[in-house]
Amino acid sequence: MTELGENPGIKMGLFSDPASRRVLVNILLVVGLYLVIGLLRPAFLSSGSFWSLSQQTSVLLLVALGATFVVMMGMIDLSIGSLVTLSAMVLAVSHPMLGDGAVLFAIAVTTAVGALNGVVITAFRLPSFLVTLGSLSIIQGITLTISPSYVRFQSDLVDFIAIQRLFGVVPVLTVIAVVMAVLFVLVARYSVFGRGAYAIGGGEKVAQLLGLPIRRYKIAAFAISGFTCAIAGVILAGQVGAGNPQIGARFLLDAIAAIAVGGTALSGGVGGPFGTVIGAAIITLISSGLVYFGAAEELQLIVKGLVVILAVYFTMKRGAGLIVK
Repeated sequence: MTELGENPGIKMGLFSDPASRRVLVNILLVVGLYLVIGLLRPAFLSSGSFWSLSQQTSVLLLVALGATFVVMMGMIDLSIGSLVTLSAMVLAVSHPMLGDGAVLFAIAVTTAVGALNGVVITAFRLPSFLVTLGSLSIIQGITLTISPSYVRFQSDLVDFIAIQRLFGVVPVLTVIAVVMAVLFVLVARYSVFGRGAYAIGGGEKVAQLLGLPIRRYKIAAFAISGFTCAIAGVILAGQVGAGNPQIGARFLLDAIAAIAVGGTALSGGVGGPFGTVIGAAIITLISSGLVYFGAAEELQLIVKGLVVILAVYFTMKRGAGLIVK
């Protein structure tokens, strides 16, 4: 546990020896996976494949970035997949009435629902695992009530964000993801909120003695998770031109895997958004590689599940156990 005046993001993150080694190993793993798949499937190394891969990574990264702050505090958000779906459905249904204003409406609604998770958890002192497991189901029910099937819409703004490319090469989506990743890394490592997140994850009782507004920080973390899921939902809806009641389902496992593989311990206090960036790249490469080699969907799920278990094992604080608050 560090003093609040220190920067846990640096002390526990990129520049501490064990963490630096982990970052280096993960970077080498990204490069290694990319080259191995490329050697076996040369088309994978084409520029078109690279930018397509960047788009896949970007959507996953957006979902995982916000949830990283939740995990840094020793909690978990199991509702992220449902929040992605909620954003997409709200956008599609409200677009005929609000036009492009539906984008802001979908983001506002989804962010508010994310914040509500934090309010319930802190107000009633309930485990985040149970609350977000329940909200996952509630949100799924709400989205099915909104519409049990595809809802198509057309928006030039959403199309620009989701599928257009700058200079005909670089996806706008990738630029958005990179900018948000840089912002989140800076917030985690240099802001009062970031230091507070590490402090709460490292020891909530000590953080309370230091006078941290723990309740507000937790609510903010869940609101941020809802915000990034909302953006991802808007982008996914734009890519298919419709809201889909199942569009975000696959992101729960993938996002948790990206966070854990990136080195953020589910017990809290260790890791951060920088690791999540690398983790998202690793998970995307594994998924894409399995698809390229024709692996069955059930095998893909088995591999991802094993990756999550191994990542949690290697990031768990020894002697402290895995305590999800």
